[in-house]
Formats: sequence, structure tokens, C-alpha cells
Amino acid sequence: MGHQRRGARKKYDYDEITIREAYQWAFEHLSINGLQTRTDIAKLKEDFIKTKSDFMDMLAEQKQKNEAELEKVFEFMHKHYDPAVKTLNELSAIPEGKAALRKLQEMKREKAVTEHREAEQESRAKAEEEFEKQKKSKLDKKK
Repeated sequence: MGHQRRGARKKYDYDEITIREAYQWAFEHLSINGLQTRTDIAKLKEDFIKTKSDFMDMLAEQKQKNEAELEKVFEFMHKHYDPAVKTLNELSAIPEGKAALRKLQEMKREKAVTEHREAEQESRAKAEEEFEKQKKSKLDKKK
């Protein structure tokens, strides 16, 4: 069983915010490892602010570069892909164009299936090769 603090001790307790503020205020008037507080800390603050502003400038510059590159990509797409889409739409409007587009889709699917099968075969071959290596190494250890 516990008991309450006695007497006036409870009235003089400090909350966490008061303690933090006191430490911050006291830190400005202390020296740490030979640093004289006011001038050295002020210099450290200035250096930090300068570094922070340099970093923010660098980020802004990089953002501008990225936006310029993105604008170039949009211009390229507008210049090259929009006419291609227009042509595909025109092709799909006529029966011969529809047949040609279907043929292209079939060829694309066949190519994807072939690539997938080849990748599976390569993966199986690698797995079998690795299995044989492990099997051989176990046999060598037993000898």
C-alpha cells in the first residue's frame, strides 16, 4: 500500500515544461567543455542558421531543376506521343486498322509469354545448378 507525499512537498513540485524551460535558460549561461556560452553559442546558432539556409537554397535549386526536366518530358510527350495516339485512334476507326492493332497486341502477348518462359527456364537451370553444387559439397564433406 502506498501513501501520499506529506506536508508542503507537493506544492513545490515542478511540472515537466517548467523543468525544460529552466534547463534551456540555464544552458545559455553555462560553459560546456570550455565553450563560453553567449559568444560561442551565438556563433554556433549563426552557423546552424547559415547551414540551414544553404541547405534550403540547395533544395530550392534542385526543385527548380527537377521542374525544368519534368517540363521537358511533358513537352517531349506532347510533341511525340500525342500524334501517335491520334494516329492509333484514327487506325482503330477503320476495319483494317483494327485488324492491324489486334495483330500487334497478339504479337506483344506472344513475346511476353516467350520472355516469361525463357526467364523461368533460366531460373530453373540456376536452381538446379545450385542444388548440384550443394549436393556435391555435402558429399565432399562426408568423405
